[in-house]
Amino acid sequence: MRTIRKFDRLLIAISLIGVLVAVHLWIQDSRGFDRGCMGFTTLEGVEEAFDCESVLDSEYSKFLGISNVYWGLLFYLILSSMGVLILNSDGNKQKYFRLIRLLMICAGLLYSIYLIYTQYFVLGEFCALCLMSAVVTTLLFISQMVYFAKHRIPSLHTNVAEKEFFKKAIITVCVVSIVDIAYFKSQDILTDNNPDPSEQNERNKDDLGDFNPKDCSYNQSTEIITNYKDLLNKNDVTAGNPNSNITIIEYFDPNCTHCRKLEPVMRELIKTHPDVYFVFKMIPLWERSYIQIQALHIAKEEGLFFEMAEAQFKIQDSKKGLSLNTLERIANKIGMDGSTMISRINNKEYINDIKFERLKARKHGIKSAPTVLINGQIVASKSRNKVCFEEFFKQVQQ
Repeated sequence: MRTIRKFDRLLIAISLIGVLVAVHLWIQDSRGFDRGCMGFTTLEGVEEAFDCESVLDSEYSKFLGISNVYWGLLFYLILSSMGVLILNSDGNKQKYFRLIRLLMICAGLLYSIYLIYTQYFVLGEFCALCLMSAVVTTLLFISQMVYFAKHRIPSLHTNVAEKEFFKKAIITVCVVSIVDIAYFKSQDILTDNNPDPSEQNERNKDDLGDFNPKDCSYNQSTEIITNYKDLLNKNDVTAGNPNSNITIIEYFDPNCTHCRKLEPVMRELIKTHPDVYFVFKMIPLWERSYIQIQALHIAKEEGLFFEMAEAQFKIQDSKKGLSLNTLERIANKIGMDGSTMISRINNKEYINDIKFERLKARKHGIKSAPTVLINGQIVASKSRNKVCFEEFFKQVQQ
């Protein structure tokens, strides 16, 4: 009986750890992962391997219209509560609760496998905290299987020790969650105007020329797109020399925060390297991005693409996107006829072209933004800076 009680305690403890992971994920998602996937400074290789923002903002991040973050938090809270019901019931009622817990854990494991599948095979990006949640679910499943392999489903009465254990566990989880929320509530959300000190140091190193070119690299996990010129089409925004032996292609979404950070870098490169051929392609990562990309295409017709892009990035709302009224104000401000642009957007202009571009990109393995290619090679995310781009240009010229 004592071993059985230990298993019940273990399952409750693991469930409560899941609550902490879900709460931390909720906090970071609400901040737009401004401090990386984990919310704390981690090894560069860790940050390079994960892109929590892209995963949480993808079309696979919701179930029945509700974010997986909330589903995960609810899942762990119910499992924890189920442990209380088991400890405070007996007879058939207790067996019934144990069966429900088993079915929930199995369902949670299957859904975790599905989410890992979509991250690996569909998105090509991983969310570190999501994977931690999957590990917690796996531990729950393993513990439950060991439990049933060794014991029948007995009826146990809760003693004072069980109640005291659960009380302490709940208090601990509440305190840690409150501290977690309070800490990040006190931290400003980082933007380009309020950069992470470590990121600012890296920028300063770049400005001083101390950045080691050996640190610049391409993404080794992706194949070179040898026929990269087949990606180009008449709707692309271009700059520089079309006859250059260097073609740099950037795929971006106006609601992508990493794309916003890259925009001034690309703008500067266009000014300093007129000998390079720059190609900009808009692909929607989310439904809310379509109208903004339509506005960018229409602005391109009037030679105001870069003005429209800069204005959209300046007031970016990555979670909601920009409204038609906001886009109209931007258009009027940069010298376009806002009402005409909105009318064209409502008439679905460029929608088929945008969908085709998105499908074409995915067929070539481009599933996230920003994605930057230099002559078909995808630049590693850590190398998307001015120093590295110039280093890559030198390598091609050699």
